[in-house]
Amino acid sequence: MRGTVEAMHHFLAWLLALTISLTGASHFAFGPHTTSTPPLPVDTSGAPVRIPIFIYHTITNEKVTASSYGSFSNTPELLDEHLTYLEEHGYTTVTMKEVADMLRRGTTSPVAKPVALTFDDGWVTQYKNALPILQKHHVKATFYIFPNPVSKDDRFMTWEQLAELRDKGYEIASHSYTHPLLSKQTPEMLHHEFADSKKLLEEKLNITVTDFASPFGYTSPAVVAELKADGYETGRTTNQGFTHATGTEYALDAYLVHQGIKDFTWALEYGK
Repeated sequence: MRGTVEAMHHFLAWLLALTISLTGASHFAFGPHTTSTPPLPVDTSGAPVRIPIFIYHTITNEKVTASSYGSFSNTPELLDEHLTYLEEHGYTTVTMKEVADMLRRGTTSPVAKPVALTFDDGWVTQYKNALPILQKHHVKATFYIFPNPVSKDDRFMTWEQLAELRDKGYEIASHSYTHPLLSKQTPEMLHHEFADSKKLLEEKLNITVTDFASPFGYTSPAVVAELKADGYETGRTTNQGFTHATGTEYALDAYLVHQGIKDFTWALEYGK
């Protein structure tokens, strides 16, 4: 009997070696080749929602002014430093759609150390300079677009460039229609800014837009009511802080990025 068992073990070992030689060791060890995204790291602690959201604007080495590329700028090198830090410290990037889902569930699980990267306005420097870095680090991001200057002003992206972002898996969201100061808008104007932006982005890019970032970070009960009426699921502000809990979906806190690596890492590790 013992001899029979040993013979069976030898036969199975021989069969395993033959299979590996025929299929290739790496193929046998890891299964069929796939281009699908690997599963997210799992956090089994049931951790409550605590999500840092970062806001980027122009990504360039050029000197910028308010009349050229807005007031906030970061270099490509600094963005690369930020993403390297996230990678080395076990953070998982998520889209704002995923943030909305976590808020509904009341927990960040199963995502370990989530962080959301957002890019406002649709500056062409985001396409030219940020996109290659995002691709290099294989991270997710959400681009908040106000469509009025799209394909009209060469400081901003074209519809073709936005479609490429969409095709590469990035979320396209709304940043109003013309980027006005919302506190100065009538109810009719708010509806135009929110509903028509959503409609145009959806028609041009064949997407569903559910997330909104308020121009200049402004929010109010009237803004929140209009966002809900127009079918949005989140509204992001520029109020400094982390997103923590349900009930804040339309007034999400975030960190405006226009400083160095130390401010970025401080916000991640010690922000509230």
